[in-house]
Amino acid sequence: MDRKKPKPKKQKAPVGGSKEADPTEINYQEKWLDNQDLLQMLKISKRSLQNLRAKKLIAYSKVMGKFYYRESDVQKLLHGSICRDE
Repeated sequence: MDRKKPKPKKQKAPVGGSKEADPTEINYQEKWLDNQDLLQMLKISKRSLQNLRAKKLIAYSKVMGKFYYRESDVQKLLHGSICRDE
């Protein structure tokens, strides 16, 4: 007798949104930056940006060989790099 596994139920989005965005969810309103945009914005070299990706310090998407970065992920990187004297 063949028993089929039940399909997992789709979860409904919480009413009023959540504080943390799902990293797999696409926000079509958000601004995306390509390598050149980010290099100019951060004033870093291509190799430095490659190191950030390799060390997994910045999230990215790769489409047809071109890297893209969410503006919010860049802000998180910069915010986490702030040194504070206490």
